[in-house]
Amino acid sequence: MIIVSCCDSENSILLEATTRHLSSNILEIKDVLVEQKPSSSLEMVLFQLFDSIGPAHWNDSDTGEQHCNMKTVTNFKQRAVYVDKEDITLVTHGSIEKFSLLVDQISQWKGPVSFVIYLDSREAIKEFCSKLQHVTQDSESDFNQYVSIHALLEKHGGSLPYPNNMLRNIAQKNIESNYFLLMDVDFMPCPSGTYEHFKSHLKDDFFWTKLRNNTIFVLPAFERFAESNESTVTLDMVPQNKDQLIDLLDQKLASTFHPYFPPGHYPTDYQKWLQNEPSEFSYPIQYMKRFEPYILAYKHGLPEFWDGFRGFGYNAATWFWELDLAGYKYEVVRDYFVLHLNHEGRKERIISDGSIAKLQLRRFMRYISRKYQVERAKLRYWKGRRYGNGTQVSLFCESCL
Repeated sequence: MIIVSCCDSENSILLEATTRHLSSNILEIKDVLVEQKPSSSLEMVLFQLFDSIGPAHWNDSDTGEQHCNMKTVTNFKQRAVYVDKEDITLVTHGSIEKFSLLVDQISQWKGPVSFVIYLDSREAIKEFCSKLQHVTQDSESDFNQYVSIHALLEKHGGSLPYPNNMLRNIAQKNIESNYFLLMDVDFMPCPSGTYEHFKSHLKDDFFWTKLRNNTIFVLPAFERFAESNESTVTLDMVPQNKDQLIDLLDQKLASTFHPYFPPGHYPTDYQKWLQNEPSEFSYPIQYMKRFEPYILAYKHGLPEFWDGFRGFGYNAATWFWELDLAGYKYEVVRDYFVLHLNHEGRKERIISDGSIAKLQLRRFMRYISRKYQVERAKLRYWKGRRYGNGTQVSLFCESCL
């Protein structure tokens, strides 16, 4: 049974996070509830919403405008556990292709989760409803206990990339707790028990005060490779503590995340983290442009993700750049990390000049120039910078200004 309490156009609410940057027709439907055993009614409602959406398109011009017709449905599957303000929620997102990874992530985290599913076809809706019914059959499962689900529906016929930042904003907006762990769905928080450890740290004045005073805690990112006789990385191959991770690094079965692109995680200072000084809970680091870590943060006062970015390129990195401009500081936690379950297709990619990413970057730079009163000439990314391994990496070009 599904109860839709606010689905007509007169009572619908425009999703502020998206309409701030886009010429959009975004309808947010609140308080859609589904029982622990969802029936075909959910599929029928989602079909009706999807069929009522006009097609989205990308205006390929120098303005970088997107015209999107979307609908969001929030909290149609609600967690069983109570979440208060002084709690931590893992926020994540994904398409139907990665839904099984969400099950693994919940099992590893064992705490509150806010998840947004991206549905861009009737086939995706049908498959999602089938998988949701399967994983919610056991009322005592981790999935039922911990996860709340929201949906972003968009009709575009495959012409638009995945809307990473729109999904992040929806997931973050719909959490009850003051604190959140920002993740992608194919990363596992480690070691086991990370949620309970972090929650206990909230009782520590040092930890609590830093979070509430513009400190972002970074969890170093690593990736796990499949072993010679395995084609994929599964949850049972995830190291459950730092020592196990170091053993995998020594065996070349794991590495720092995306070592071919140093600026993404170089500021983490992996060598310092691996030296293992247990007296330190965290150590401060210096922000560098293109840094895009996985983090624990206090939600109040944070800017939203620039939701014009879609697909590969700048989507998370620009948010961390804005946090730096807004005065946030970064510290790396010593005994915690996240692990990417590596898969085929994760290779170095190029951002073309006419891409959505480059066009939206121009708009984003104009936005931060106005907001933070920074001269645009000072916002230029350097064309290259040498990192600790001697690699020179090309960053943003001046034509983006």
